[in-house]
Amino acid sequence: MNDVTASPGGTTGLIEVRPHIRPGALVGAAVNLLKPFCKAKLVPGSVQPGLKRARITEALSFSWRQTLR
Repeated sequence: MNDVTASPGGTTGLIEVRPHIRPGALVGAAVNLLKPFCKAKLVPGSVQPGLKRARITEALSFSWRQTLR
């Protein structure tokens, strides 16, 4: 949730990670946080096409849900 810089040995103080780490993860295990990303899926039927004006579309909207799969 915040910018954190690791020490030369690769360690940091306590940091917050979202989404939260799944239950059953080993405390103290090494992790790789180099390429954060969010896997998501569109909510079916949620796309609203918006208003078309010449070559521009305004107010397009959709809903999405984060997934861990």
